[in-house]
Amino acid sequence: MTFDAPARRDAPHRRMLVVEDETLLGDALGAWFEACGFAVERAKSLAEARIQLAGAPFHATLLDVRLPDGDGLSLLESVRPTRTVVISATPDEDRYLRLGVLHHLPKPLELRELERLVRDIATEEDVA
Repeated sequence: MTFDAPARRDAPHRRMLVVEDETLLGDALGAWFEACGFAVERAKSLAEARIQLAGAPFHATLLDVRLPDGDGLSLLESVRPTRTVVISATPDEDRYLRLGVLHHLPKPLELRELERLVRDIATEEDVA
């Protein structure tokens, strides 16, 4: 994963959920997107993510597939798949498409590409 500091670009009132169980990666992604101007919430498990999702809606979700308490893709019933970027070390593009996910990246991540995807999906005003 390349980690050059992002140029600060405001994403006013843009909320993002990062669901990633690897602490270092999740913290790095959270810091990256906060530096980009997003309000970032973190979850390391399905249970934590469900708690976060019970609050205000998110403009974008970054979703790891393999979590300690199950399949991260089960959260797609609670988030808009079109506003989700799935990240996985073992991508399954056919499965993602069947579930309505349009954006996915393999690990290790290229942060500039990930930032571009997140900015694209977080541009819509309606987050419901």
